Amino acid sequence: MVLMTTEQAAEFLGLQPCTLADWRWQRKGPPWIPVSRGCVRYDQATLQRWLTERTVYEIPE
Repeated sequence: MVLMTTEQAAEFLGLQPCTLADWRWQRKGPPWIPVSRGCVRYDQATLQRWLTERTVYEIPE
């Protein structure tokens, strides 16, 4: 398991760190791990799966 900080995860996803923070507050976005109060991490493999699940191969009509 490769754990990433919010900043690392945001870079991996091509997002701003504040976007991930907002998504955590809204309970949406990729799964995250609360390590301690104010300290969260993201598993790199989980982020990759989260992206893959959202890949669109066909444009819906």
